[in-house]
Amino acid sequence: SVQGNANVLFILPQWKQPARAEQSLLLEWNDYFAALKTHENGHKANGVTAIQKILQTLATLPAYPSCRKLQIAANAAAEGIVKTYNQRDIEYD
Repeated sequence: SVQGNANVLFILPQWKQPARAEQSLLLEWNDYFAALKTHENGHKANGVTAIQKILQTLATLPAYPSCRKLQIAANAAAEGIVKTYNQRDIEYD
């Protein structure tokens, strides 16, 4: 069986709110930050989908006469999927 896992790390901006910040600025920051998190979660979902597609593809590879040939086929299949999903991330941005 084919298994995999992923760790996702978001590095997001942090705003240290000044003591006298206007309420409208705080609201604007909160809106921006919520939208940013939603957007980055979209990238995360895209990555998870790519991983699932890779696992599905690897699970259906036929038998190969050697481990090396299987490795080459598996890497080529995975790299093709990663390329497709990288392009989707670019389009998403």
